[in-house]
Amino acid sequence: MAIMNGRQLAQERLLDAAALVLDAYYKAPLATSRLDQQALVLTDEEILPLLEVIEKTAEKMGGFDAIREEFMPLYMDYVCFREAIDKGCSPVVLLLGANLSKPDLGWDCGACGFKTCGQMAKHFKSEGGPGRVGAGPSCAWKVMDYGIACDYACAAAWQLNLENRIEGTMGMVAGALGYMDGVTSVLALPLGPVSEFWYYNRPTLEKIVTVESHQASLRSNVPQHFMMFAGDLRPTMKSDGKWWENPPEYLNVGADPEFVEKDQQNKMALIQSVMEVVPKVEAMKETLKAKTATK
Repeated sequence: MAIMNGRQLAQERLLDAAALVLDAYYKAPLATSRLDQQALVLTDEEILPLLEVIEKTAEKMGGFDAIREEFMPLYMDYVCFREAIDKGCSPVVLLLGANLSKPDLGWDCGACGFKTCGQMAKHFKSEGGPGRVGAGPSCAWKVMDYGIACDYACAAAWQLNLENRIEGTMGMVAGALGYMDGVTSVLALPLGPVSEFWYYNRPTLEKIVTVESHQASLRSNVPQHFMMFAGDLRPTMKSDGKWWENPPEYLNVGADPEFVEKDQQNKMALIQSVMEVVPKVEAMKETLKAKTATK
C-alpha cells in the first residue's frame, strides 16, 4: 500500500505516455508508406543543450532582451522549457525527424518544383541547404507524410490529455545540433509539464511580454488587422485607444539595410553558439550508441 502525490506521479509517468505517442507516430497511415520517420526521446540533462544554445546566443547579443527582439518565438519556447526545468517538472521532449529529400518514389509528379525526381535529387546533392526548419528541396509527398505522422503524434498526446505543443523552434535547434542523423527536418514535441496550457496560455509570458510590446508586435506582423480601407491606395494604420485623434500613420514597404546587417550578425551569433554546444550532443549520441550496442 502507498500514498502518493498525484501530480508528482503524473510527472514521473510522462515517459510512459511518450511511448504511446510514439506508437501513434510510427503507426500513422501514410500516403506513400515510404517515409522512414525517426524519433529520439530527451529527458532531463539531455534537453539542456537546446537551452544552452539560446543562453550562449543571448550572451553574444548583449542579453536576453536582444534575443527576445530578434528570435521571439524561439525565446518564448526557451522560457517555457527553462521555467519548467527550474521548477523540477521537466517535460519529456520527442524529436520527430525524417529525410524529406529522398525522392525514391519515381512518380515525377513535379510538386517539388522539378520535372523529375532525379532532377530534384541532383539539385539537392549539389545545391541543397538548410532552410528555416529543415534542409531542402523536399519531396512533396514525403513532406505530406511527415506532417501526417507528426499530426498523429500530436493527436495521441491530445487524446491522453497531455500538455504538449509541436515546435519548429526547438526542432530547428535540435537539428542544427545534430541530435538526429540522416534527417533533413526535425520537429520537437514536448510532453508536459503536468500543467494547464503551459505552451498556449503560457503563464511564463507575463514575465516577458507587456501589453504594449504585444500590440507593437501585432501591428508589425499582422498589419492588416490594424489597416484602414485599402482602397485608399495608402491606407492609414490604427493604433491603440482613440487612434482617430492621433496624426495618421502609414505602412511603408522598402529595403532596410541596417536591419539586414543586424539580422545577419545575430544569426551568426546563433550559429556560433550551436557550434560550441555540438560536442556535448555528440558525446550524448556516443553514450546512446554504447548503450544500444550492449543490448
